[in-house]
Amino acid sequence: MKKSSIIAGLVAIFIGLTATGVTAKATVKARNLTSIETSVNHAAPELPLVFSHRGSPYNQPEHSFAGYNTAIKDGSQYIEQDVWLSKDGKLYVSHDDNLKRTTGKNLKISDSTSKELSKVKLINGEKLHQLSDIFKRYKQNVHYIIETKKNAGDNTDTEKALVKGSE
Repeated sequence: MKKSSIIAGLVAIFIGLTATGVTAKATVKARNLTSIETSVNHAAPELPLVFSHRGSPYNQPEHSFAGYNTAIKDGSQYIEQDVWLSKDGKLYVSHDDNLKRTTGKNLKISDSTSKELSKVKLINGEKLHQLSDIFKRYKQNVHYIIETKKNAGDNTDTEKALVKGSE
């Protein structure tokens, strides 16, 4: 079987293992972190690439340090972030533009400033994270899968902000 067929057949595996007591303050590193090239070249049905979608959302709040820590401790080398652009051009990590489901606040990231968003807490008390917070915390200890989010009719400002932030 060709490597490309194996890779094309891989599906993101959602980390849903039992919480292991990792605290949100602990900085973790993926075990045996390999390069993306090595991971892809050695991927096979018995050795799949594991992407933790939103961290470990069945055990911890999605897109929280606690969720990412649990996913990494459980074996993920790839953590996924959904990012929204705030009104003042900052990238925030959340699956939804409206924060009602994850924070209880009926507030849209795309309509809010960083000053407003800095007051928002996830259900575990962590702040709503900017993408830069995730990068500062995990550095090169994991690989990142970033999905840019936008509302219908939006332009490419989110992608431009992501590229600008990585320069």
